[in-house]
This record gives sequence, C-alpha cells and structure tokens, in this order.
Amino acid sequence: MEIASPDDAPADVLAKVADWLAAGVRLVWVLDPARVQARVHRRDGGQSLIADDGMLSGEDVLPGFSCSLRDVLS
Repeated sequence: MEIASPDDAPADVLAKVADWLAAGVRLVWVLDPARVQARVHRRDGGQSLIADDGMLSGEDVLPGFSCSLRDVLS
C-alpha cells in the first residue's frame, strides 16, 4: 500500500509501483486521500479505480480481506 501525498509526483508513485510489481508483489493499492480514491495495480498489468464509497479487496493475495476505503482514509 502506498499513500500518495500532495507533494508526490504521479510519475514517482508509478515508478515505485512498477518496482514493486517487478519484484514479485502481486497487488498494490495506491491511496489518494486528496481525491478520496484508490487505484489497484496487479502484477498481470490489470488496474482498477476504487471510488470513495468502494471497498479494498485482498483479492487472491489476501482471500477474504476487505475494508471500506473511507475507513482507511479517515
């Protein structure tokens, strides 16, 4: 999980995500408190956007895990 700060350049955050995925991490959540959203990056290249009322899911990495994005960002 990466929590983006207002000073983080998007390219820098994406570079970190790419490094983690290249190292074998299967699932990365990038939380954006300013926009109240999260972007999910998967090792297979898949991505999805979680809106403020959405749920973060552990998918096949943490089966059964889920939590409200609002709970994480509040």
